[in-house]
Amino acid sequence: MVTKFSEDLKELACMVNDATTIECILKEYVEKESLQTFGFLIALMAFPAIVPFTPPGIGTMFGVIIILLSIAIMANSSLDQVIIKIPKKIRDRKVGTSLIKFINASSKIVSKIEFFIKPRFDKIYKILVIDARHFICILLILLGILMSMPITGTNTIPAIISFIIGMGIMNKDGFLVLTGAIVGSFVILAAPLLIGGLIVHIF
Repeated sequence: MVTKFSEDLKELACMVNDATTIECILKEYVEKESLQTFGFLIALMAFPAIVPFTPPGIGTMFGVIIILLSIAIMANSSLDQVIIKIPKKIRDRKVGTSLIKFINASSKIVSKIEFFIKPRFDKIYKILVIDARHFICILLILLGILMSMPITGTNTIPAIISFIIGMGIMNKDGFLVLTGAIVGSFVILAAPLLIGGLIVHIF
């Protein structure tokens, strides 16, 4: 059964408190593990990094997790194995009540656009997410690397694309996955020029 991202966000907000860590959040989904769960987690980890000029380290933290989740999909690994491989400093990072405020505010926005997201383009979904999952996973890994780079402003676009692909996987929406794959491929190809331009501008 396909669930809405906004509904899952509300459920998540109910369980988060000041002591909740990244590891606690991920462990909540171990028993619900499926390909759709991995899609939800990719979208979830990309979501906070969408905001331009996030605090230092946010893009890196969530980018690393997206990389590991993508590797797990590619290798058919379990979520438990992903959690173990996440650096302890990231696993133990407390998300606090600020995440609750962010989730509650953003879930209302997401719920307004979810009518557009639905299971469709079954054959394309099967090709990109199941038969040729290595392509989409490598793309997500590269997007995660871009998110992880400590350069201000470079995390937003890769995070948006990762979010789109994650939502597509979660909802079995081949159109979203295809859109994310096309746009993401262009971004990856253009990344060296964009990053080079940013470095020149900064220095």
